[in-house]
Amino acid sequence: MSMKKNNQPRILVVTSCTGEKVFKPDEQLRIKDFENKTQLAIEEKRLSQYMCSAAEMYTGMQHLRLMEGINLFRKSLGEKSIDVNILSAGYGLIAEDRAIAPYEVTFNNMKGQEVDAWSKHLGIREDFEKAVHDYDLVFLLLGENYL
Repeated sequence: MSMKKNNQPRILVVTSCTGEKVFKPDEQLRIKDFENKTQLAIEEKRLSQYMCSAAEMYTGMQHLRLMEGINLFRKSLGEKSIDVNILSAGYGLIAEDRAIAPYEVTFNNMKGQEVDAWSKHLGIREDFEKAVHDYDLVFLLLGENYL
């Protein structure tokens, strides 16, 4: 187990996105907008006034309570004591500070094969394997379709 300089284990929390978002414009991103990076960049520019960090975007109760706990943990043990990644059905696995636009995509209304195909398109498995590599402890706060 690799430890940080101050002997604290490196901790990562992986949680899911929520349907509730701080901004919900009529023209928010849809699944087709995530099909290629060029189109995504164009659409994000169009929605630039609504862009914010993933940590700020999601307003579902699980996310809000989690972030309250994360912030308390950081106040006690330091800003770098714990990291949060969010599994987004639109953006894939992203760091909490990643700027994102509001979108309406969820794994919860996809069938198993659709979840598998879309998660492959987003590169979630590979990103997850890279993300957890340097951590001593990883918490997964994911519902069935996100897991």
